[in-house]
Amino acid sequence: MSSSSSVKKTDAGRIRIVHVITGLNVGGAERMLWKLLAHSDRSRFDMRVLSLLDGGRLAEEIRRLDIPVTHLGIQSRGGAFKALFRLRRYLRAAPPDILQGWMYHGHLAAWCGRLLMEGRVPLIWGVRQSLYDLSREKRVTALVIRFCARISKAATRILYNSETARGHHERIGYAPLHGDTIPNGFEVDVFRPDDGARAALRRELGLEKEALLVGMVARFDPMKGHANFLDAIARLATKCTSLHFVLIGNGVDRENPLFARMSDQPGVSGRIHCLGERRDIPALTAALDVAVIPSISRVPPMPSARR
Repeated sequence: MSSSSSVKKTDAGRIRIVHVITGLNVGGAERMLWKLLAHSDRSRFDMRVLSLLDGGRLAEEIRRLDIPVTHLGIQSRGGAFKALFRLRRYLRAAPPDILQGWMYHGHLAAWCGRLLMEGRVPLIWGVRQSLYDLSREKRVTALVIRFCARISKAATRILYNSETARGHHERIGYAPLHGDTIPNGFEVDVFRPDDGARAALRRELGLEKEALLVGMVARFDPMKGHANFLDAIARLATKCTSLHFVLIGNGVDRENPLFARMSDQPGVSGRIHCLGERRDIPALTAALDVAVIPSISRVPPMPSARR
């Protein structure tokens, strides 16, 4: 870091880091923020969280870590301007030593926040998403992504969780000299084989102990590759009648027409188990025989589930 953006400690002797995130519903970026906060050295770091959106289940989980969470209410009427005013007031009342943005709207808000402060501080962006097809993003989100690419040189560092994500973003203009890659870490004492978890999930699903489970954990999104997984299910189900398929994630349940139709198809009826959003992911993955991550580089139309 240059001398103009060096980190200084607060009066209490701790480095104050303000994390600015789009929202605090359950998702990969949100959960990773929680993990970072939960494992941070609180004797060295004064952690605080600003959420653009109100609510979110993880807000209370973060507060239980004794870390303050402030909602800026950007979704309310006139919310964008009010949120900027609240952001400015917050940052001037408790100036951070580091600003870190999470998710694209959080990146933009953190950039705005630094402009609104009286002094410059290091600005970090955390990018935890690949961009195989920008046209699949919501229109406003796509505009934010492109604008962030134009201003990305203002970020002190841009931290990606994969080289793929870094390459995708740099191809659309994110500053390459400001990027670093920090791969996802895994808690091997938590995510490990567990015979008890294996038996428990089969009991929950009403299956024999010998049933083979192939599973996928991901929120419902075309980029996650549910279409590929469902296609594989249709092919495998006729070849191996002992296979069962478990899908876990936000939007992955019987209320989703795609999974409802597929689950009722001949040959797979009773063998596709859509569990929706769950909090016991380590136990669920420990119960699987095969865990699948079918994320894709090109997004085909979702199948009609008619065979």
